[in-house]
Amino acid sequence: MMAVRIARAYTGRDKVAICGYHGWTDWYLAANLGAKSGTGSDHLAKHWLADVTPHGVPQHLAGSALTWDYGDAESLENLLTEHLNQFAAIVMEPSRDGRAPDGFLEAVRGLADAHGAVLIFDELSPRFYRDRVSGYGPLRLHGSARP
Repeated sequence: MMAVRIARAYTGRDKVAICGYHGWTDWYLAANLGAKSGTGSDHLAKHWLADVTPHGVPQHLAGSALTWDYGDAESLENLLTEHLNQFAAIVMEPSRDGRAPDGFLEAVRGLADAHGAVLIFDELSPRFYRDRVSGYGPLRLHGSARP
């Protein structure tokens, strides 16, 4: 996804906070790189990609993509605080298996602003397609939060 590269160039930062499924790019699969051994971990298991071994993803990307839990703005806030001023972007799906909890997307927008990270809403899930076809896309359903 080119948006992550643009966010990194814009902010001058390298890390990406991810929630959800975002394809097979190196920056995304880097979440499953083992920081020391290179054998991998399964940080993406909660994000629809369990048991993915990141073969071919450069080891130097370890630690550049960190996961947080959808619907839990506090988990994102903790991650952003733990790695203060290091995140270029927050990449997420605004809708996963139904509506976001009330105020969740607005909270994420506020955290992105407070921490100087670019908020990227990615629409790879089938739900977006269903919503788009019906005329009720996730952004329309979720109030004032904007990427």
